[in-house]
Amino acid sequence: MRVTTRSMSRNYLKTLNNNLGKRSESMRRMTTKMKYENLSENVADGYRAIRADQRIFKIESQLSGIENAMGELETADQVLQDVLEVMTDLAQGDIERAANIGEPEKRQTVANNIKIIKDQILQFANGKYGDKYLFSGTNNGSAPFTVDKDGQICYNSIPVKDIQKDADGYFREDVNTGERIPIPWDKDVYLDIGQGVKVEESHIDTATAFKISFSGLEILGMGETDGMPNNIYDLLSDIEDALRAEPYGTEEQKEVMRLHDQFMERHSALLMSETDLGSRVNFLERTTDRLKSEVDTLESVKKNLVATDMEEESVALQEHEAVWKATLALGANLFQQSLIDFLR
Repeated sequence: MRVTTRSMSRNYLKTLNNNLGKRSESMRRMTTKMKYENLSENVADGYRAIRADQRIFKIESQLSGIENAMGELETADQVLQDVLEVMTDLAQGDIERAANIGEPEKRQTVANNIKIIKDQILQFANGKYGDKYLFSGTNNGSAPFTVDKDGQICYNSIPVKDIQKDADGYFREDVNTGERIPIPWDKDVYLDIGQGVKVEESHIDTATAFKISFSGLEILGMGETDGMPNNIYDLLSDIEDALRAEPYGTEEQKEVMRLHDQFMERHSALLMSETDLGSRVNFLERTTDRLKSEVDTLESVKKNLVATDMEEESVALQEHEAVWKATLALGANLFQQSLIDFLR
């Protein structure tokens, strides 16, 4: 069989172009650091990489929300610690010692201190994280706690002593009809932390989301027990008034001690709230670690699917370069020079 120069040239050029294509493709993978230029080159791996990207985007959005929630929780935790700190002396016996009938100066000193502490607690209760009130529920338009003309603390303009709580949330009763009236701007706010939030009939399944809102009523207390306020502010107001009472005798002393016992119960409840808040912060920290670990795993999966193995590709490129140069050298030896090549 006779092999013509034209046939040999055609086969050679085909081999040359094929080797050039492999070399160019390897150089592209090295430059772009991507295995594929188009999804159609590997639909299966490309689809898996897209799904991984979507999951990473969702997790990073959740992490952003968790980071903000953690900042809010930690700030609220610090506020509670500050409240507990200003109440320390009172909880450690100042009120009991001041209740002594024969020490009017000490009673006045403690009463004056209580007035200062009340102002500090009110300030802490209206604390902010950024432009958001920490203990306002869903009310961000104004400070949640105010003091009315009678010196009683109010929550969203409702006297705290009139507020109650049941399975449906906080409410007050209409004085005339006894109708249940929900407290305004006191809905819970929940955050998606990657547990798959479920919503049924416009209600969030609380087992699938994380509560990030706070009601100051949970912290300071509300309503009354045996005619005594359950909230710290009004309770301190009553203790202050009892210590300033004139004349001050045995009955007044008994009243101070009765209020003191209630104060200690509220102080213990505040300690529990602070502990609960710390537990919620720890939970978010663990959740953050879990989500970051998942992102790292997904990034690794995505890299294996679409990213170029630079070490492996570097070796492959050198092989393609060697084949390309060998092909050129073969062509130089295989084909005779033309007259024009010779004249050059």
